[in-house]
Amino acid sequence: MNQPNIGHLIDSTSAVERDAIHMAVAPVLAGERLPRGSHVVISDSGKAMLWRPNSSIEAERHAVQVGIVDPFLDTPAVFKGERFWLLLYPGTITSLRHDWSHPAFNKQWVGAASASEEWLRSFAMNDADLPYEEMMQAARNFIEHDSYLCEGEKWDGFSLPDEFWDHYTAVTGLLPKDRWSFFSCSCD
Repeated sequence: MNQPNIGHLIDSTSAVERDAIHMAVAPVLAGERLPRGSHVVISDSGKAMLWRPNSSIEAERHAVQVGIVDPFLDTPAVFKGERFWLLLYPGTITSLRHDWSHPAFNKQWVGAASASEEWLRSFAMNDADLPYEEMMQAARNFIEHDSYLCEGEKWDGFSLPDEFWDHYTAVTGLLPKDRWSFFSCSCD
């Protein structure tokens, strides 16, 4: 008997009963406005971009579609810089353990996140003189609660490099509304 797959019509010869499926998903960053359910490719920077089959852009003409923007979103589109679930096409992943691999992510996105984590760990240890976890929590507190890390005069004159937030977003998926420093002195 034929078992229908997601992405194919169910014909009369298929043994069809209610079922549940596993679907590979990945949290990705939108590189542009993406309507829900639209087909996307992953750019070299790891961002989701619309699939444009007749594009004159060389990189996109050779790019492979990897999946669709979450069709269950309660908004009509994802905007550039927002994170969303990308549903990968059925039958395209190369392993499955609820921790899957896919060629488009192995070579691009995963490497970018690990390189950013390495940058952040180095910054925490060498520049901020803080444990990595403490610095990451302080950044999260800044994003979610507008709170600053204060330790007397320790942060007097300390500046946060602009690329900090790019690396932070690559690792956590969180986007700050302001790219200011969350380090603050308690000077009068």
